[in-house]
Amino acid sequence: MLRSETHTTEAAAKKAAARAYRPAVVCLPNGRYACLQAGDAVPRGARAVSRWGANGWRAYE
Repeated sequence: MLRSETHTTEAAAKKAAARAYRPAVVCLPNGRYACLQAGDAVPRGARAVSRWGANGWRAYE
C-alpha cells in the first residue's frame, strides 16, 4: 500500500518531488501521480513517468 500523497497532474508531482528530494515520478493505476525515493518499491500496476537526472527531468515513453 502506497502511503505517500498523490497528485492529479504530472507537473504537480514534479514540484512535490523537487521539494521532497524524491527523484522518481510514477503514474498509478488510478490515474494519479506519486513521487518515489530511489530504492522504493514501485506499486503494482504503476508505470515510470520521469526521473530527475543531472540535467533536469528525464521523461519515459
